Amino acid sequence: ELSASQQGEMDGAIVMLQEAMDQGHVHAALNVGGIYNWGEGAAIDYPQAMAAYKVGGEGGESMCQWQVGIMYLNGRGVDVDYKQARAWIEKAAAQDDSDAICQLGAMYLEGLGVDVDYKQARALFEKAAAQDNTTALGQLGNVYFEGWGVTPSWRRAREYFERAIELGCSGVVESMQTFTKDIQEYAPLMDKRVEIHGTSRADMNGKRGVATDFHPMDTEDGTTWRYTVK
Repeated sequence: ELSASQQGEMDGAIVMLQEAMDQGHVHAALNVGGIYNWGEGAAIDYPQAMAAYKVGGEGGESMCQWQVGIMYLNGRGVDVDYKQARAWIEKAAAQDDSDAICQLGAMYLEGLGVDVDYKQARALFEKAAAQDNTTALGQLGNVYFEGWGVTPSWRRAREYFERAIELGCSGVVESMQTFTKDIQEYAPLMDKRVEIHGTSRADMNGKRGVATDFHPMDTEDGTTWRYTVK
């Protein structure tokens, strides 16, 4: 909580930022939006935040465009409107904003205002992950773990989770812990040296190597389990 003198200074700063915003400074609009969106130095006021973000967004500030989209997506101060959310998020994504690209991928993954499209979701996550967006890396880990539109690959899932954690994403740590337990329970041979026996492929029987990947596959007869051995 700010002291009286600190609050007075903040009030003066807000007035200056609003004046700059009124003169078309998009970064000032982003700051004003943040103040009212998160209650940083002023009471939370979502309509004020939305108004400021829209000024910045219409002026081409990608972070403002993304925030407007998020507010429509989550119904923060406005009714949930997936069409408006998508339109604003696409504006930011068109400027290569990795958070917006990742969020657009999540909309395709979950079918929010669009048809579910795992291929499009994965392509967007990959584009954002190329910028080291940790949320996108975590999403790609989920895609390959669950097999959403791809052949499940627990090796690739682990690589994406580990990269996100390496970049400092604490939110993926819990997913990685759950994933590690699943490997121990369902894929105990992963990363171990094995010798193949009992397969219908004669050329594979007796083959030795390391189980480098694991692929759980749902079929009409139930779940099948397959390792990649190299």
